[in-house]
Amino acid sequence: MRNDHTYGRFIEDGFAYEITDSGTPKPWTNVVCNGRYGFVVSQNGGGFSWLDNSQLNVLTRWEMDLIEDRAGKHLYILDTESGEVWSAAPSPCRVAYDHYACRHAPGSTTFSTKYAGIRAEWTMTVAPDAQVEIWALRLLNESGRPRSLRVVSYLEWCLGVAPDSKREFHRLFIGTEYDTKLCRMYARKVMWDVPSNKEKDHWNQGWPFVAAHQCIVEGEHETFAVGDKAVFIGRGTREKPAALLAGPGVREPSFGRFSDACAALGADITLKADESRRLAYLIGVSENAEQLGEEMSRYGTIEEAFRVAPVAEQVWKDRLGGVRVKTDKADFNDLNNYWLPYQAISGRLWGRTGYYQQSGAFGFRDQLQDSQVWMPLDPAGMRKQLVIHAHQQFNDGSVHHWWHPNSIIVNHTSCSDDYLWLPFGVSQYIKETGDLTILDEITPYVDGGEDTVLTHCKKSLDRAFRRTSARGLPHIGACDWNDGLSA
Repeated sequence: MRNDHTYGRFIEDGFAYEITDSGTPKPWTNVVCNGRYGFVVSQNGGGFSWLDNSQLNVLTRWEMDLIEDRAGKHLYILDTESGEVWSAAPSPCRVAYDHYACRHAPGSTTFSTKYAGIRAEWTMTVAPDAQVEIWALRLLNESGRPRSLRVVSYLEWCLGVAPDSKREFHRLFIGTEYDTKLCRMYARKVMWDVPSNKEKDHWNQGWPFVAAHQCIVEGEHETFAVGDKAVFIGRGTREKPAALLAGPGVREPSFGRFSDACAALGADITLKADESRRLAYLIGVSENAEQLGEEMSRYGTIEEAFRVAPVAEQVWKDRLGGVRVKTDKADFNDLNNYWLPYQAISGRLWGRTGYYQQSGAFGFRDQLQDSQVWMPLDPAGMRKQLVIHAHQQFNDGSVHHWWHPNSIIVNHTSCSDDYLWLPFGVSQYIKETGDLTILDEITPYVDGGEDTVLTHCKKSLDRAFRRTSARGLPHIGACDWNDGLSA
């Protein structure tokens, strides 16, 4: 360990950051994304999950609150003998742990806590090549006596646009079902208020996916499953939900339509003194239940679920390992070797979200700036991004300021710097790689027709030269130069 800070330190030669005081000034988060599926998690356990678009296709409900930071996906632990309840991460119970640490690393986050003689290690990750989120939980009884515990997850389904401002309306369109054999809950929604690229589609089309949450338990156990927030919270509180205190079992009536859909899955287990037990949880999403079942079954055993996080981290080590910065400033090295490129790729290019702006959209200038991270690591990533952005240009050289993929939600503005990032990015790519073939690649315009990337770049420059003052200076547009100026 080195580089001690007020709330934690870089560890593992800078690859990971360990937070040892959860009371950070603002939520300190990790944006974990494999290019399609992703989640954000704070040092308290707050956050949400999504597929493809972190605003229009959000799987789990979340409330952006930088002060309380309580909303998210939780793991409860109940001592069934004493009735004491705590959580594997600070949220939502906020107990005074005997030990707490949160390890953020590229590809995963791990909470290590100890309370009431029970040590818990909860690792969250995303499969590198599947639309599945995996939680690996290990419990160790250090109390010196046998313990009976109830371990239960909790999340609320969103399944669409976030924040869902008409929450009580949108929940009516979510339906759930429970597979007793697999301890797996499926969730669907028959309304998705996002216009697609199909001309005749209306705003309230059905959500074209199916999501699932599953619990896997090692050893003997008694199952717990609830699918309705009204049943789970009941007359209790989020810190002490009524159903959690009531006992194990599957509440079948809590699944179906017209409830307040949540997923609370788990088990009652017993631990001898110094005995450990492993549980795993999966969250998955796909275009149909059959495909989803196949993907989740790949991680449907304790052994497979616990293998994922090390693999995901190694993928990131390989991805970020092309360039090494070495100076006499250790923090500077850590940021440049791992954290700045990781955040640019996982958070900005793939997730397009953080804890403070849940966007989901591509920004013409934003992601072209971000994509330069690929230059020393994998230039093909930069080339791919340049072609994507060229497709967002009009014949007059203007571009979409931002756009949401897989929808017709776009913003066509008069910003005069946006379109100039295309020729700048192309020139930087060629300077770095010597690859002139990108200039001949054909890509369409938004308003019809197609041209080479070279012609797209020329149209950007022509537009800038047409819009100049008498002294030859380019005119300022709206939200110009990184949104800093308007005219």
